[in-house]
Amino acid sequence: MKGKLLTGRVVAIDPASGSTSMPGWALFQEGALVAKGVVQLNPKLPVQGRLNALFFALSEGIGHPPPDVIIIEEIRGRMAHVFLTWACGVIVSAFSESELLELPIGFWKAVIPEGYEKSDEEDAMHIGLAAIELAKELQDD
Repeated sequence: MKGKLLTGRVVAIDPASGSTSMPGWALFQEGALVAKGVVQLNPKLPVQGRLNALFFALSEGIGHPPPDVIIIEEIRGRMAHVFLTWACGVIVSAFSESELLELPIGFWKAVIPEGYEKSDEEDAMHIGLAAIELAKELQDD
């Protein structure tokens, strides 16, 4: 997948269900950041309404045309809220034509630079940058 990360269209997502934080996204083309943002969901909607809105925002907006690779933060374990897990499923299904790469939280957070200020879109950007930097290192080997 390293070739696609460096030469293709890549979308990185910091998953969220829109109740307390919003899903962040970052778009990369040929290994370079071209756009980033947040999917604004109405937190007053029930979870299924928020997740439906998330699906359409991703599949018809950011995911069009479909990226070569989708990168999401790996969400596992008993500590993950069920709505966050559902959001990951929605994100993956919105990008059904793309290859999937899950990055462990500890991996991408280990390589963030000094001066990092936490936000949903910054997290998405750093998730993508961590994967792209790893692909560059592997390409040099």
